[in-house]
Amino acid sequence: VKARQWPAVGPIYRAVRVAVLAELATPSLCPHCEGRGEVFVQDRLLICQHCEGHGRTPVSDRKRAAMIERDEAGYRRVWRPVYEWTLALCAGAETRGARALERALAPA
Repeated sequence: VKARQWPAVGPIYRAVRVAVLAELATPSLCPHCEGRGEVFVQDRLLICQHCEGHGRTPVSDRKRAAMIERDEAGYRRVWRPVYEWTLALCAGAETRGARALERALAPA
């Protein structure tokens, strides 16, 4: 149902898209894994528990609300699911694009 509902064209969703792209373009790398999403613990490579393997520190609800010019309570109640859905959609597209570029540039 959410996939059919969004993306609806409108000024708020435009602000969400711009904020998501800004968040992806300027990631705050996790200081524990330095953005890798994995850490060595006793000679074993494990998923970083601090960032849950994402390699980035999460952006606060307060900051996201400010980026889309909404109050924090309204963001949490209405816009967080939309924002996180859009973020996941864009991050997935970014990952697929990076993999496609790697394959295209790989030596034959």
